[in-house]
Amino acid sequence: MTATDKEEKIKQKIYAKSGMRKIIFVFLLLIASPAVSFILRSNNLKDLWFWGIMFFPGIVITLVYLILSFGLWIFLRKKRKAYLILDIILFAILLIALFSPIPNLRSQFSKSNEKINKDLRDKIHALNNSIIESIRNNEPSVMYDIFADEIKEQGIDKIKNLYSQFSQAIQEKKFRPYKEYYAVSHNWWPAQFVVLSDAVDNIMFYMHVRTASNSVYISLLKSQGDVQELMFSFVYVKINRKWRLHAAHLGTFKIDGKNAVGWHREAMKWADKGYDIPAMIRLAVVSQLIKPAPFIQFAKEEEIIASLKKTRATINQRYKFPVRLSHIKNTPEIYYIEPQFVQRDLLPKIKYVTRIPLDEVSELQEEVDSITVELESIFPGITKEVSHVVYEAFSKPPLDREKVYQCYRLTSKVE
Repeated sequence: MTATDKEEKIKQKIYAKSGMRKIIFVFLLLIASPAVSFILRSNNLKDLWFWGIMFFPGIVITLVYLILSFGLWIFLRKKRKAYLILDIILFAILLIALFSPIPNLRSQFSKSNEKINKDLRDKIHALNNSIIESIRNNEPSVMYDIFADEIKEQGIDKIKNLYSQFSQAIQEKKFRPYKEYYAVSHNWWPAQFVVLSDAVDNIMFYMHVRTASNSVYISLLKSQGDVQELMFSFVYVKINRKWRLHAAHLGTFKIDGKNAVGWHREAMKWADKGYDIPAMIRLAVVSQLIKPAPFIQFAKEEEIIASLKKTRATINQRYKFPVRLSHIKNTPEIYYIEPQFVQRDLLPKIKYVTRIPLDEVSELQEEVDSITVELESIFPGITKEVSHVVYEAFSKPPLDREKVYQCYRLTSKVE
């Protein structure tokens, strides 16, 4: 055997080892994510969509590896040892990247509403209905049984508190499904989900779920036919092939058909006209709607919060509360101006301190009628497009928002 033949055989062995190494590396990169998910989870194993999600990041990382490895080979084909070392380092880096929490290396997929499997939707709807019915019947054990174990550890007393808050608000209300989102992540570490809603209500959902599950179902239900639309938010996670409740929340989503974005738009129309108090009244409505659930963020939330701060700062510069009405008999003092809905009409509600005894109703009515006449000159725009002004008369300044003060409520017609 000549020296050339020996050299050729050595080359063939090197190429064979290199090829075998490539096959092993590619195989490991492809199966790493689904293999770890299979070992740690055993969730969604019958779902082909789930397996597609599990393999997707491995396919992407494998393609990156093959391209970069080929590039290394072109530049270092005469330096086999250096190529081998760098190729192994490249493989290690990409394997670590596959399981890193870097957002752009994550693979998360979601479905919404009718695109979700009907059987799954029906299962979640049944859980929702059982929870809502248990709230009406004051049976907190129902929700406790559905909660995930990490939530159960907080005790049933927390759930009893939720029931006492929820039951008073929902007794006469009917709830219908509003939006639903089913999200799956390929990650095997505790998952953090970001689920974007459609653009109908200008809202986005930033879901932060730290759990052993890689499957999350967000179910939103709205009350029907009321001026104030409430929204139930249920978050379920899949653990050991069963759907468990991770979070439950009841908040106000819309008032008079408008959510936070709609009322913010209304407020800015008034602010653009220079009417700060009417704008502030509407921004106070916005503040009631800005967080219908802790994980919901409106697309314009930062803009809304900025305008709220700006308007408050302008009002604090322009007006010094309490505002003393020295030109009105008995010198009443206005402490707060708030929104008040009477059916579907948004009216200004003025909380003021009076020197008239609260049982002297006729004198109080004369006083608030006198204040209404002067309001427009003090707070421009406040009586525009309203039929009445609501008053709450106090004998002592209502400074503590947590304390209940005795007051007398009146209305005054805007002429």
